[in-house]
Amino acid sequence: MKILAIVSGLDFRNHTRRSTIAAIHRLNPDMDVLLYNSIRNYYKKEETEPGIAFYNYHFWIFEELRKYLFLSSFEHFVRKKRWSAFFEKYTHIFIIDPNQSYLLPYINNRQKLIYLLRDPVILQNPAIYNSELSIIKRADAILAISENLKSLYIQKHYGIQPGKIFLWPNSVDLEIWDHSKFAFTSDKSNPVAGMAGNLNKRTDLSLLKLLLERFPGIRFEIAGKLNLDPIKLKIWKAMLSYRNLSYLGYIPFSD
Repeated sequence: MKILAIVSGLDFRNHTRRSTIAAIHRLNPDMDVLLYNSIRNYYKKEETEPGIAFYNYHFWIFEELRKYLFLSSFEHFVRKKRWSAFFEKYTHIFIIDPNQSYLLPYINNRQKLIYLLRDPVILQNPAIYNSELSIIKRADAILAISENLKSLYIQKHYGIQPGKIFLWPNSVDLEIWDHSKFAFTSDKSNPVAGMAGNLNKRTDLSLLKLLLERFPGIRFEIAGKLNLDPIKLKIWKAMLSYRNLSYLGYIPFSD
């Protein structure tokens, strides 16, 4: 099975993205990666993974100019012969980001397209609605990383429930997520609930406050970056007075 995984170039620095691609490559070594990026970043250093073949596609037309359809059509017309031939080498195309819909003109009907549905925040972004919808309609299989993405969110935001959608938890790399490799003890008298993720405008602080008050015997540990507006930041700082809430700050993926 010849797979081409498309990853936004600079996004490949993301630990989750890189480890997922590496894990798939271990299962199927006949997989290459196409780093998809803007011509603006042509000279920026892009990270790669040893043992995997990497290629680059730098799009010419910036996202803010794609409302002028003739510009995108011009790029596809000029580059289609070369890039259609490049894509032709692969039986399966793996897409993980809505902005990669820009490459759909190079994919033929015989190739299988797999789309990773990975984040409800993406579904809630009206700016990429049409891009993601075009991928969903073309996809031969959709891999949702949570049950809610599979059965709730996609129906809520697109009004459709694709038949070829499958639950595919994001902890694909068992070499990283295998808890048997770590020494730890469980203290049932002092349970801990943990959350690793950035705190932003979509974070439900009211829900967290309710949990803190309803379960005083559970210690809640939060790790991630803070990206809150002044009002939410004030609420968050007040919540830190709860004895069962610990904020660990941002922890790099490598740690």
